[in-house]
Amino acid sequence: MTHAKITIIGAGSYLWGPQFLVDFMLTPELTDAQLVLHDIDPDALDLVYRFGQLAKETLNSSLTVTQTLNRDDAIRDADYVILTISTGGLEAMRHDLEIPAGYGIMQPVGDTVGPGGISRTLRNVPVVADLARAMQRLCPDALLINYSNPMTTLTRTACRTSTVKCIGLCHELQGTYAVLRKTFDLPQETAFESITGGINHFTWILKLIIDGEEGFALIRSRLPRLPEAARKSLKLRLFNIHGILPAAGDRHIAEFLRNVITPASQHGAEFGIKLTSIADREKWRTDGWPSNNITGMNQITKVVKEGGDFAPRKSHETLTQIIAALETGKSGVFNINMPNAGQIDGLPRDVVVETMARIARGRITPVPVGNLPPSIAGIVNQHVHNQELTVEAALAGDRRLALQALVNDPLVTDLTTAAKMLEELLEANRSHLPQFF
Repeated sequence: MTHAKITIIGAGSYLWGPQFLVDFMLTPELTDAQLVLHDIDPDALDLVYRFGQLAKETLNSSLTVTQTLNRDDAIRDADYVILTISTGGLEAMRHDLEIPAGYGIMQPVGDTVGPGGISRTLRNVPVVADLARAMQRLCPDALLINYSNPMTTLTRTACRTSTVKCIGLCHELQGTYAVLRKTFDLPQETAFESITGGINHFTWILKLIIDGEEGFALIRSRLPRLPEAARKSLKLRLFNIHGILPAAGDRHIAEFLRNVITPASQHGAEFGIKLTSIADREKWRTDGWPSNNITGMNQITKVVKEGGDFAPRKSHETLTQIIAALETGKSGVFNINMPNAGQIDGLPRDVVVETMARIARGRITPVPVGNLPPSIAGIVNQHVHNQELTVEAALAGDRRLALQALVNDPLVTDLTTAAKMLEELLEANRSHLPQFF
Protein backbone atom coordinates (compact mmCIF):
# COMPACT_ATOMS: atom_id res chain seq x y z
CA MET A 1 0.00 0.00 0.00
CA THR A 2 1.12 3.57 -0.61
CA HIS A 3 0.05 6.93 0.75
CA ALA A 4 1.56 8.81 -2.19
CA LYS A 5 0.08 12.14 -3.22
CA ILE A 6 -0.97 11.94 -6.88
CA THR A 7 -2.20 15.06 -8.67
CA ILE A 8 -4.10 15.14 -11.96
CA ILE A 9 -3.77 18.43 -13.86
CA GLY A 10 -6.69 18.61 -16.28
CA ALA A 11 -8.81 16.26 -14.19
CA GLY A 12 -11.98 17.91 -15.52
CA SER A 13 -11.47 16.02 -18.76
CA TYR A 14 -14.62 13.95 -19.30
CA LEU A 15 -12.53 11.38 -21.15
CA TRP A 16 -9.52 11.01 -18.83
CA GLY A 17 -10.67 12.10 -15.37
CA PRO A 18 -13.34 9.44 -14.69
CA GLN A 19 -11.30 6.61 -16.17
CA PHE A 20 -8.22 7.43 -14.11
CA LEU A 21 -10.33 7.65 -10.95
CA VAL A 22 -11.68 4.14 -11.54
CA ASP A 23 -8.25 2.79 -12.49
CA PHE A 24 -6.76 4.05 -9.22
CA MET A 25 -9.62 2.59 -7.23
CA LEU A 26 -9.23 -0.78 -8.94
CA THR A 27 -5.46 -0.95 -8.39
CA PRO A 28 -5.03 -2.60 -4.95
CA GLU A 29 -1.54 -1.20 -4.36
CA LEU A 30 -2.81 2.39 -4.74
CA THR A 31 -6.16 2.44 -2.95
CA ASP A 32 -4.67 4.29 0.06
CA ALA A 33 -3.16 7.03 -2.08
CA GLN A 34 -4.23 10.68 -1.97
CA LEU A 35 -5.63 11.77 -5.33
CA VAL A 36 -5.91 15.52 -5.96
CA LEU A 37 -8.00 16.71 -8.92
CA HIS A 38 -7.22 20.09 -10.52
CA ASP A 39 -8.70 21.89 -13.50
CA ILE A 40 -9.29 25.47 -14.64
CA ASP A 41 -12.95 24.67 -15.43
CA PRO A 42 -14.78 24.59 -12.06
CA ASP A 43 -17.95 22.95 -13.40
CA ALA A 44 -16.15 20.13 -15.19
CA LEU A 45 -13.87 19.61 -12.19
CA ASP A 46 -16.76 19.39 -9.75
CA LEU A 47 -18.69 16.95 -11.95
CA VAL A 48 -15.70 14.60 -12.20
CA TYR A 49 -15.09 14.96 -8.45
CA ARG A 50 -18.70 14.02 -7.65
CA PHE A 51 -18.39 11.07 -10.01
CA GLY A 52 -15.32 10.05 -8.03
CA GLN A 53 -17.25 10.10 -4.77
CA LEU A 54 -19.90 7.81 -6.23
CA ALA A 55 -17.27 5.52 -7.65
CA LYS A 56 -15.69 5.29 -4.19
CA GLU A 57 -19.00 4.15 -2.73
CA THR A 58 -19.65 1.69 -5.55
CA LEU A 59 -16.18 0.16 -5.31
CA ASN A 60 -15.84 0.51 -1.54
CA SER A 61 -12.52 2.25 -2.14
CA SER A 62 -10.34 3.88 0.53
CA LEU A 63 -8.74 6.22 -2.03
CA THR A 64 -8.73 9.83 -0.77
CA VAL A 65 -10.06 12.17 -3.47
CA THR A 66 -10.02 15.98 -3.21
CA GLN A 67 -10.42 18.82 -5.71
CA THR A 68 -8.91 22.29 -6.02
CA LEU A 69 -8.81 25.11 -8.55
CA ASN A 70 -5.41 26.21 -7.22
CA ARG A 71 -2.69 24.54 -9.25
CA ASP A 72 0.13 25.24 -6.81
CA ASP A 73 -1.85 23.77 -3.92
CA ALA A 74 -2.58 20.75 -6.08
CA ILE A 75 1.07 19.98 -6.83
CA ARG A 76 2.66 21.04 -3.53
CA ASP A 77 4.52 18.02 -2.04
CA ALA A 78 3.09 15.72 -4.72
CA ASP A 79 4.83 12.45 -5.54
CA TYR A 80 3.30 12.17 -9.01
CA VAL A 81 1.74 14.79 -11.29
CA ILE A 82 -0.33 13.56 -14.24
CA LEU A 83 -0.87 16.00 -17.11
CA THR A 84 -3.99 15.75 -19.30
CA ILE A 85 -4.54 19.19 -20.80
CA SER A 86 -5.32 20.76 -24.16
CA THR A 87 -4.71 24.49 -24.06
CA GLY A 88 -7.57 26.27 -25.77
CA GLY A 89 -9.66 23.11 -25.99
CA LEU A 90 -11.54 22.08 -29.12
CA GLU A 91 -12.09 25.64 -30.30
CA ALA A 92 -8.34 26.18 -30.55
CA MET A 93 -7.93 22.80 -32.22
CA ARG A 94 -10.53 23.81 -34.80
CA HIS A 95 -7.95 26.27 -36.19
CA ASP A 96 -5.31 23.51 -36.32
CA LEU A 97 -7.49 21.56 -38.74
CA GLU A 98 -9.47 24.15 -40.65
CA ILE A 99 -6.71 26.66 -41.48
CA PRO A 100 -4.40 24.02 -43.05
CA ALA A 101 -7.43 22.52 -44.83
CA GLY A 102 -7.86 25.89 -46.51
CA TYR A 103 -4.42 25.31 -48.03
CA GLY A 104 -5.26 21.78 -49.14
CA ILE A 105 -3.63 20.04 -46.15
CA MET A 106 -5.97 17.47 -44.63
CA GLN A 107 -5.08 15.93 -41.25
CA PRO A 108 -6.74 12.82 -39.82
CA VAL A 109 -5.84 13.87 -36.25
CA GLY A 110 -3.76 17.05 -36.28
CA ASP A 111 -2.34 16.80 -32.76
CA THR A 112 1.24 15.51 -33.19
CA VAL A 113 3.01 16.59 -36.38
CA GLY A 114 1.87 18.48 -39.46
CA PRO A 115 0.65 22.08 -39.19
CA GLY A 116 -1.85 21.05 -36.50
CA GLY A 117 0.76 19.39 -34.32
CA ILE A 118 3.11 22.36 -34.67
CA SER A 119 0.34 24.82 -33.81
CA ARG A 120 -0.73 22.72 -30.82
CA THR A 121 2.87 22.60 -29.58
CA LEU A 122 3.26 26.37 -29.78
CA ARG A 123 0.27 27.07 -27.52
CA ASN A 124 0.85 24.22 -25.04
CA VAL A 125 4.57 24.77 -24.45
CA PRO A 126 4.19 27.89 -22.23
CA VAL A 127 1.69 26.07 -19.99
CA VAL A 128 3.84 22.96 -19.66
CA ALA A 129 7.03 24.94 -19.05
CA ASP A 130 5.30 26.95 -16.32
CA LEU A 131 4.01 23.76 -14.67
CA ALA A 132 7.45 22.12 -14.79
CA ARG A 133 9.09 25.15 -13.18
CA ALA A 134 6.40 25.25 -10.50
CA MET A 135 7.02 21.56 -9.79
CA GLN A 136 10.72 22.31 -9.44
CA ARG A 137 9.80 24.70 -6.61
CA LEU A 138 6.93 22.83 -4.95
CA CYS A 139 7.56 19.12 -5.54
CA PRO A 140 11.08 18.79 -6.96
CA ASP A 141 11.26 15.03 -6.46
CA ALA A 142 7.90 14.28 -8.11
CA LEU A 143 7.54 12.43 -11.39
CA LEU A 144 5.61 14.27 -14.10
CA ILE A 145 3.62 11.81 -16.22
CA ASN A 146 2.45 13.45 -19.43
CA TYR A 147 -0.62 12.22 -21.29
CA SER A 148 -1.06 15.44 -23.33
CA ASN A 149 -0.37 15.74 -27.04
CA PRO A 150 1.88 16.47 -28.75
CA MET A 151 3.44 13.87 -26.47
CA THR A 152 7.03 14.22 -27.68
CA THR A 153 7.32 18.00 -27.73
CA LEU A 154 5.55 18.57 -24.41
CA THR A 155 7.54 15.89 -22.58
CA ARG A 156 10.68 17.41 -24.09
CA THR A 157 9.59 20.87 -22.92
CA ALA A 158 9.23 19.73 -19.31
CA CYS A 159 12.65 18.05 -19.33
CA ARG A 160 14.32 20.98 -21.07
CA THR A 161 12.94 23.80 -18.92
CA SER A 162 13.26 22.20 -15.47
CA THR A 163 15.03 19.55 -13.47
CA VAL A 164 11.86 17.52 -12.86
CA LYS A 165 11.74 13.94 -14.03
CA CYS A 166 9.19 13.50 -16.79
CA ILE A 167 7.91 10.57 -18.85
CA GLY A 168 5.09 10.35 -21.38
CA LEU A 169 2.47 7.63 -21.65
CA CYS A 170 0.38 6.73 -24.69
CA HIS A 171 -2.08 3.89 -25.31
CA GLU A 172 -1.37 3.35 -29.01
CA LEU A 173 0.59 0.12 -28.43
CA GLN A 174 -2.32 -1.36 -26.47
CA GLY A 175 -4.59 -0.21 -29.29
CA THR A 176 -2.39 -1.99 -31.81
CA TYR A 177 -2.67 -5.21 -29.81
CA ALA A 178 -6.46 -4.79 -29.90
CA VAL A 179 -6.35 -4.31 -33.68
CA LEU A 180 -4.27 -7.48 -34.07
CA ARG A 181 -6.73 -9.46 -31.96
CA LYS A 182 -9.64 -8.24 -34.05
CA THR A 183 -7.95 -8.46 -37.46
CA PHE A 184 -6.60 -11.97 -36.97
CA ASP A 185 -9.46 -13.25 -34.79
CA LEU A 186 -7.21 -13.90 -31.79
CA PRO A 187 -8.68 -14.70 -28.37
CA GLN A 188 -9.06 -11.79 -25.98
CA GLU A 189 -6.58 -13.36 -23.57
CA THR A 190 -3.84 -13.52 -26.25
CA ALA A 191 -0.56 -12.32 -24.73
CA PHE A 192 1.79 -9.96 -26.58
CA GLU A 193 5.43 -9.10 -25.92
CA SER A 194 7.20 -6.39 -27.89
CA ILE A 195 10.42 -4.51 -28.36
CA THR A 196 9.54 -1.04 -29.66
CA GLY A 197 11.44 1.96 -30.93
CA GLY A 198 10.69 5.34 -32.47
CA ILE A 199 8.86 8.49 -31.42
CA ASN A 200 5.32 8.85 -30.17
CA HIS A 201 2.68 8.00 -32.79
CA PHE A 202 5.50 6.81 -35.08
CA THR A 203 6.87 4.00 -32.91
CA TRP A 204 7.55 0.62 -34.48
CA ILE A 205 7.31 -2.90 -33.11
CA LEU A 206 10.78 -4.26 -33.87
CA LYS A 207 10.20 -7.68 -32.30
CA LEU A 208 6.86 -9.30 -31.53
CA ILE A 209 5.92 -12.45 -29.61
CA ILE A 210 2.28 -13.61 -29.69
CA ASP A 211 1.46 -16.29 -27.15
CA GLY A 212 5.06 -17.49 -27.23
CA GLU A 213 5.25 -17.58 -31.06
CA GLU A 214 7.22 -15.32 -33.40
CA GLY A 215 4.57 -12.70 -34.10
CA PHE A 216 5.63 -11.42 -37.51
CA ALA A 217 5.69 -14.96 -38.93
CA LEU A 218 2.18 -15.51 -37.57
CA ILE A 219 0.97 -12.29 -39.21
CA ARG A 220 2.56 -13.18 -42.55
CA SER A 221 0.98 -16.62 -42.49
CA ARG A 222 -2.49 -15.19 -41.94
CA LEU A 223 -2.35 -12.18 -44.25
CA PRO A 224 -3.60 -14.06 -47.35
CA ARG A 225 -6.79 -15.04 -45.51
CA LEU A 226 -7.76 -11.46 -44.68
CA PRO A 227 -10.49 -9.61 -46.56
CA GLU A 228 -9.16 -7.14 -49.13
CA ALA A 229 -10.24 -4.14 -47.06
CA ALA A 230 -8.13 -5.32 -44.11
CA ARG A 231 -5.08 -5.90 -46.32
CA LYS A 232 -5.40 -2.32 -47.57
CA SER A 233 -4.87 -0.86 -44.10
CA LEU A 234 -1.85 1.40 -43.83
CA LYS A 235 -0.45 -0.64 -40.94
CA LEU A 236 -0.37 -3.88 -42.93
CA ARG A 237 0.88 -2.20 -46.11
CA LEU A 238 3.80 -0.75 -44.15
CA PHE A 239 4.39 -4.16 -42.57
CA ASN A 240 4.68 -5.68 -46.04
CA ILE A 241 7.17 -2.98 -47.06
CA HIS A 242 9.35 -2.75 -43.95
CA GLY A 243 8.89 -6.14 -42.31
CA ILE A 244 8.10 -4.53 -38.96
CA LEU A 245 4.83 -3.22 -37.61
CA PRO A 246 3.83 0.36 -36.72
CA ALA A 247 2.72 0.56 -33.09
CA ALA A 248 0.17 3.35 -33.57
CA GLY A 249 -3.14 3.82 -35.30
CA ASP A 250 -3.18 4.48 -39.03
CA ARG A 251 -4.56 8.00 -38.58
CA HIS A 252 -1.45 8.98 -36.62
CA ILE A 253 1.09 7.11 -38.74
CA ALA A 254 -0.21 8.73 -41.92
CA GLU A 255 0.65 12.24 -40.73
CA PHE A 256 4.36 11.39 -40.49
CA LEU A 257 4.53 10.39 -44.16
CA ARG A 258 4.38 12.56 -47.27
CA ASN A 259 2.60 10.11 -49.56
CA VAL A 260 -0.50 8.90 -47.71
CA ILE A 261 -2.96 11.74 -47.07
CA THR A 262 -3.06 12.88 -50.70
CA PRO A 263 -5.79 13.69 -53.22
CA ALA A 264 -4.85 10.50 -55.06
CA SER A 265 -5.78 8.40 -51.99
CA GLN A 266 -8.95 10.45 -51.38
CA HIS A 267 -7.08 11.91 -48.40
CA GLY A 268 -6.47 8.51 -46.86
CA ALA A 269 -9.80 6.84 -47.67
CA GLU A 270 -7.98 4.27 -49.83
CA PHE A 271 -6.28 3.04 -46.64
CA GLY A 272 -9.46 3.12 -44.60
CA ILE A 273 -8.38 6.30 -42.81
CA LYS A 274 -11.07 8.73 -41.69
CA LEU A 275 -10.46 12.44 -41.21
CA THR A 276 -11.57 13.12 -37.64
CA SER A 277 -13.45 16.41 -37.40
CA ILE A 278 -14.05 18.76 -34.49
CA ALA A 279 -17.67 17.59 -34.59
CA ASP A 280 -16.43 14.02 -34.00
CA ARG A 281 -14.40 15.17 -31.02
CA GLU A 282 -17.29 17.19 -29.62
CA LYS A 283 -19.41 14.05 -29.77
CA TRP A 284 -16.75 12.05 -27.89
CA ARG A 285 -16.54 14.79 -25.26
CA THR A 286 -20.32 14.74 -24.84
CA ASP A 287 -21.12 11.04 -25.29
CA GLY A 288 -17.80 9.38 -24.47
CA TRP A 289 -15.62 6.90 -26.27
CA PRO A 290 -17.65 4.02 -27.78
CA SER A 291 -15.48 1.41 -26.03
CA ASN A 292 -15.95 2.88 -22.56
CA ASN A 293 -19.08 3.23 -20.45
CA ILE A 294 -17.87 5.90 -18.03
CA THR A 295 -16.58 8.72 -20.23
CA GLY A 296 -18.32 11.70 -21.78
CA MET A 297 -20.22 14.51 -20.12
CA ASN A 298 -23.67 12.95 -20.63
CA GLN A 299 -22.73 9.58 -19.17
CA ILE A 300 -20.94 11.10 -16.18
CA THR A 301 -23.83 13.48 -15.52
CA LYS A 302 -26.26 10.57 -15.68
CA VAL A 303 -24.20 8.57 -13.18
CA VAL A 304 -23.97 11.52 -10.78
CA LYS A 305 -27.70 12.32 -11.01
CA GLU A 306 -28.89 8.72 -10.78
CA GLY A 307 -26.52 7.80 -7.98
CA GLY A 308 -23.95 5.24 -9.01
CA ASP A 309 -25.95 3.12 -11.44
CA PHE A 310 -22.93 2.05 -13.46
CA ALA A 311 -20.40 -0.77 -13.75
CA PRO A 312 -16.87 0.67 -13.50
CA ARG A 313 -14.11 -1.39 -15.03
CA LYS A 314 -10.37 -0.95 -15.35
CA SER A 315 -9.04 0.45 -18.62
CA HIS A 316 -6.03 -0.73 -20.61
CA GLU A 317 -4.06 2.39 -19.64
CA THR A 318 -0.75 1.54 -17.95
CA LEU A 319 -0.67 4.59 -15.65
CA THR A 320 -1.67 2.89 -12.41
CA GLN A 321 0.43 -0.20 -13.12
CA ILE A 322 3.49 2.00 -13.57
CA ILE A 323 2.90 3.98 -10.38
CA ALA A 324 2.27 0.73 -8.49
CA ALA A 325 5.56 -0.68 -9.81
CA LEU A 326 7.44 2.46 -8.79
CA GLU A 327 5.87 2.44 -5.33
CA THR A 328 5.89 -1.23 -4.43
CA GLY A 329 8.61 -2.84 -6.49
CA LYS A 330 6.09 -4.89 -8.48
CA SER A 331 8.18 -4.68 -11.64
CA GLY A 332 7.00 -4.65 -15.24
CA VAL A 333 7.92 -3.63 -18.77
CA PHE A 334 5.97 -0.76 -20.35
CA ASN A 335 6.03 1.42 -23.47
CA ILE A 336 7.31 4.84 -22.34
CA ASN A 337 8.36 8.19 -23.78
CA MET A 338 11.49 9.57 -22.12
CA PRO A 339 14.76 11.35 -22.97
CA ASN A 340 17.16 9.36 -25.09
CA ALA A 341 19.95 8.14 -22.84
CA GLY A 342 21.28 5.77 -25.47
CA GLN A 343 18.29 3.46 -25.87
CA ILE A 344 18.12 4.41 -29.55
CA ASP A 345 21.45 4.79 -31.34
CA GLY A 346 21.74 7.29 -34.15
CA LEU A 347 19.48 9.89 -32.48
CA PRO A 348 20.67 12.81 -30.34
CA ARG A 349 20.86 12.38 -26.59
CA ASP A 350 18.06 13.94 -24.54
CA VAL A 351 15.49 14.09 -27.37
CA VAL A 352 12.33 12.28 -26.32
CA VAL A 353 11.94 8.80 -27.82
CA GLU A 354 9.51 5.94 -27.26
CA THR A 355 10.73 2.47 -26.30
CA MET A 356 9.95 -0.19 -23.78
CA ALA A 357 11.27 0.41 -20.26
CA ARG A 358 11.64 -1.77 -17.20
CA ILE A 359 10.09 -0.30 -14.08
CA ALA A 360 10.73 -1.37 -10.50
CA ARG A 361 10.78 0.47 -7.19
CA GLY A 362 11.87 4.02 -7.95
CA ARG A 363 13.63 3.09 -11.19
CA ILE A 364 12.76 3.48 -14.87
CA THR A 365 15.29 1.77 -17.14
CA PRO A 366 14.75 2.04 -20.91
CA VAL A 367 15.29 -1.08 -22.99
CA PRO A 368 18.03 -0.41 -25.58
CA VAL A 369 17.19 -1.20 -29.20
CA GLY A 370 20.35 -0.07 -30.98
CA ASN A 371 19.87 1.53 -34.38
CA LEU A 372 16.43 1.68 -35.94
CA PRO A 373 16.06 -0.13 -39.28
CA PRO A 374 17.42 2.07 -42.09
CA SER A 375 14.08 2.17 -43.90
CA ILE A 376 12.46 4.13 -41.07
CA ALA A 377 15.46 5.70 -39.32
CA GLY A 378 15.63 8.60 -41.76
CA ILE A 379 11.95 9.46 -41.29
CA VAL A 380 12.24 9.30 -37.50
CA ASN A 381 15.39 11.40 -37.57
CA GLN A 382 13.71 14.07 -39.71
CA HIS A 383 10.81 14.37 -37.28
CA VAL A 384 13.05 14.35 -34.21
CA HIS A 385 14.97 17.37 -35.48
CA ASN A 386 11.78 19.12 -36.57
CA GLN A 387 10.20 18.59 -33.17
CA GLU A 388 13.30 20.03 -31.52
CA LEU A 389 12.98 23.04 -33.83
CA THR A 390 9.31 23.42 -32.90
CA VAL A 391 10.05 23.36 -29.16
CA GLU A 392 12.77 25.97 -29.63
CA ALA A 393 10.38 28.17 -31.63
CA ALA A 394 7.70 27.82 -28.95
CA LEU A 395 10.03 28.66 -26.07
CA ALA A 396 11.58 31.64 -27.84
CA GLY A 397 8.47 32.92 -29.61
CA ASP A 398 10.51 32.86 -32.80
CA ARG A 399 8.43 33.10 -35.99
CA ARG A 400 11.38 32.23 -38.20
CA LEU A 401 12.03 28.95 -36.38
CA ALA A 402 8.33 28.14 -36.45
CA LEU A 403 8.27 28.70 -40.22
CA GLN A 404 11.32 26.49 -40.66
CA ALA A 405 9.58 23.71 -38.75
CA LEU A 406 6.43 24.15 -40.83
CA VAL A 407 8.13 24.01 -44.24
CA ASN A 408 10.18 20.98 -43.15
CA ASP A 409 7.08 18.97 -42.31
CA PRO A 410 6.18 16.29 -44.90
CA LEU A 411 2.53 17.40 -45.08
CA VAL A 412 3.51 20.95 -46.15
CA THR A 413 4.34 20.83 -49.84
CA ASP A 414 3.72 24.42 -50.94
CA LEU A 415 6.57 26.70 -49.90
CA THR A 416 4.90 29.84 -51.20
CA THR A 417 1.86 29.66 -48.90
CA ALA A 418 3.54 28.27 -45.74
CA ALA A 419 4.37 31.69 -44.27
CA LYS A 420 0.80 32.90 -44.76
CA MET A 421 -0.59 29.73 -43.18
CA LEU A 422 1.70 30.18 -40.18
CA GLU A 423 0.57 33.76 -39.65
CA GLU A 424 -3.06 32.66 -39.76
CA LEU A 425 -2.39 29.94 -37.18
CA LEU A 426 -0.53 32.34 -34.90
CA GLU A 427 -3.22 35.00 -35.15
CA ALA A 428 -6.00 32.47 -34.48
CA ASN A 429 -4.14 31.35 -31.34
CA ARG A 430 -3.03 34.84 -30.27
CA SER A 431 -4.57 34.59 -26.79
CA HIS A 432 -2.55 31.44 -26.09
CA LEU A 433 0.75 32.67 -27.57
CA PRO A 434 2.14 35.44 -25.34
CA GLN A 435 5.66 34.56 -26.46
CA PHE A 436 4.84 35.47 -30.09
CA PHE A 437 2.89 38.65 -29.41
